[in-house]
Amino acid sequence: MNKRQRLIIAALGGLLIVFLASGCHISLGGGTQHHRHEYFQTTRGQELLDLEKAREEGAVSECEYRAQRRKILEK
Repeated sequence: MNKRQRLIIAALGGLLIVFLASGCHISLGGGTQHHRHEYFQTTRGQELLDLEKAREEGAVSECEYRAQRRKILEK
């Protein structure tokens, strides 16, 4: 392998690392495309379900549950 080939391989490797670290992804095949920001959006209903689950599992107290539920409903 000559010097030029090694430089090309190193550059492609660097681009691959940057691409993977940026959170981008390659979609193989058809289907719905998702944008990165969609993964972090939740509905009010989902927030309430998650909060209720946290209360049931003991992660939040009843008092904390009520306060957070109020904040969610006021959004």
